[in-house]
This record gives sequence, C-alpha cells and structure tokens, in this order.
Amino acid sequence: MYSEAFNLLCEILDDQQLNDYIKEITGKNLTIINSGVQIDTPAARIALTGGDYTRSINTNGEVNFSVAFDMPLWNDNAFEQAVDFLDYVIPIFFSYGSGLNNKNIITRASPVIHEIDPEKDFWTITINLTIKILIS
Repeated sequence: MYSEAFNLLCEILDDQQLNDYIKEITGKNLTIINSGVQIDTPAARIALTGGDYTRSINTNGEVNFSVAFDMPLWNDNAFEQAVDFLDYVIPIFFSYGSGLNNKNIITRASPVIHEIDPEKDFWTITINLTIKILIS
C-alpha cells in the first residue's frame, strides 16, 4: 500500500508538464531527493506522514505523504509566485489516477508555504496529500 502511493508520487513528479513549468519559473531542472542530501536547486522531498494499515482494511486504505518543493524564487513577488505555483501544480497531482481504470487516487491536498532563507529567497512549498489506495 505504501509503496504504491510512493510510486504514484514519483510518477507525478516525473510529469513533463510539471517539470517544464518548474524549469520555466526557476531556470533549473527539478531534482527529487529521497535521502538526506540537500542541494541548492529546485528540489522535491517526499515524506511519509501517516496511514494506518489494519486487519480491517480489505478493499482500500488511505496513506498520507507530503511533497515539499524547495524553490529558489526571487523578486519582491516571491510569495505570489509560490501561490501561482500551487494553482498550477495541484491540478496536475489530481489529474493522476483519476481515470476509471486507475485504482490509486489523490483525494486531498493541503498546501503550506514557508520562506526558509530570506537572504537567498529560498521558499518551501509543501503539499500534504491523502492518497486512496485500492488493496488487491
């Protein structure tokens, strides 16, 4: 159940439309970080934040992940850029798994925006996600 949700997120983060958008606004390619390494480019960090697996779950379950985008946003309108980023990216997350034959879907997205390093104009845009997984 957990690996299926993680694989769905990796597929979304590999989306060409998403990656083209990030390159357009930052001038750099998105990097997916799966370990403790930190880099100074647009990056996405994935974290498992919850999801119970019990004996009573026999058809589907919900898993919670967060995807934190570390974005070098500049200018006086960096917060506005972060909000625009959410407006663009969240629909991409919801578009995955929404077809009739797809068994895993994102059911909820809850965003948070933080300015991490004001001297470097580095922002973290976190999207907390609930993913419904069909257990086969």
